[in-house]
Amino acid sequence: MDSAATLPNQDVILRGSVIERVGPARNVSIPPGAMLIDGRGKYLLPGLADMHVHLPGPADPPNAAEAALKLYVANGVTTVRNMAGFPNHLVLRDRVARGELLGPNIITAGPRPTASPQKLPLRENRQCSIRSGSATTSSKFCLAFRSRPTTPSR
Repeated sequence: MDSAATLPNQDVILRGSVIERVGPARNVSIPPGAMLIDGRGKYLLPGLADMHVHLPGPADPPNAAEAALKLYVANGVTTVRNMAGFPNHLVLRDRVARGELLGPNIITAGPRPTASPQKLPLRENRQCSIRSGSATTSSKFCLAFRSRPTTPSR
């Protein structure tokens, strides 16, 4: 797509999973033996990508992840980026890639960090400098994100 306009009366030729040709129906010859899908009165759009999903994990009901993957495809989502990965997500990703399971392409992160924001008590006169772009601000309190609980120093 290079504009927001719809292109009526177009044919799309796929060979495997690759788009081989798109063009006006009058100019595109259909290869012999091709499977034809009648798209008259319908729309064809590229697969959607959901870049922030949380796939069901091992604590969820059995087959919940498989069911979720089917729902993505049913709604036109052909790629998902999973934000908190579990080992079972790698298995699902590989099964989808091999064609054993209906689902979108899965890009997955590693395990979710267990960090939680902690407000650290600081000496009243201690300043924290926070740089954002070219601006620097100071505050008497800082927020820290830690991967494991620690005892703040005073």
